Amino acid sequence: MAADARLEVRVSAHTKERLAHVAALVERPASDLVRSALEEYLERVLEEHLAVTRIRADVFDALMGTLHEQDVPNEPLRRAAARAGGTVVRD
Repeated sequence: MAADARLEVRVSAHTKERLAHVAALVERPASDLVRSALEEYLERVLEEHLAVTRIRADVFDALMGTLHEQDVPNEPLRRAAARAGGTVVRD
């Protein structure tokens, strides 16, 4: 992907020195290292957030409580089950 936008970041003098040192060690421009590290971090964060559905604790607790309740079929469900009883094959 072509780099066509500019981003300015302020870092400590120590961090800038370390970046320059590492860039020299790997023989790459410092801007390439920063860009690739940023892109990798962004990708990782996006993947994590897409893989996890976050909900409030009270909503989760209500959902789990509902799932653990005893099933009590209502009358329409009983009628539907009776109609389907002849068509469902159980192994």
